[in-house]
Amino acid sequence: MQASVISALGMDINEVEPASAEIVGDNVPIAAYGLPGTGKLRKGVVEAIKRSDSKAVIMAHHGALCMGKDYDEAFKVAAELEKICETTVKNRYRLITGKVAETLGDVAEYIGTLFDSSAKEAPVFEPCNSERDGSVFNISAVDGDGSIVRIDIKTGELVAGNDYPASAEMHRAIYKKRKDVNFIMHTKTPAEVAMSKSGKTMKPLLDDFAQLVGATVRSVTFNPNSTKKTAKKVVKALKGRNGV
Repeated sequence: MQASVISALGMDINEVEPASAEIVGDNVPIAAYGLPGTGKLRKGVVEAIKRSDSKAVIMAHHGALCMGKDYDEAFKVAAELEKICETTVKNRYRLITGKVAETLGDVAEYIGTLFDSSAKEAPVFEPCNSERDGSVFNISAVDGDGSIVRIDIKTGELVAGNDYPASAEMHRAIYKKRKDVNFIMHTKTPAEVAMSKSGKTMKPLLDDFAQLVGATVRSVTFNPNSTKKTAKKVVKALKGRNGV
């Protein structure tokens, strides 16, 4: 994942710690951008390989290519590349802030402070995952005890279970509008929370992002105290997209 971050920055990695250099090489070149499956992308990768002895190549806006004599070595290179890229991100953070990041969560938290957005004051609610099951959907808290609540998609009535989660109306509205959606996952990684607090629309810095999620990812506030109104906003923000 961190290799993908570096691929969006468009730079070589020229500082590699000795232990990592023994596995990957003392630098990691970046290959020029090209659309997937094109000669331009292939040419960019070949040129990057020619100018370095590294066993890894960062492909601009695509991720990384890791090489080895067999699967095990290539996998080892990939794992070590993630460490190299994480160190690179932390080093950039130190250069910008003068502080040491113990974890990437520190970096994400810093990014979240850079934006003056009302989204920072958005109500907090318990994240839930859900799955369509015919005319109903099953929903459960991400950090809960595993208990499942079943809700009718058309009416919103409780079919089974005792607790109606705060975000249930949002899930119901999505299933009702989007017949192509069968599963909803609510994730809260430090990076995702930081971006959600910014209130900004995310643009695709990786080709995979555009192909899987959409041309952009919009930011919207869901308020558990005004579920129907704000659930509609979430559905609207999801139009033509698979993430919000």
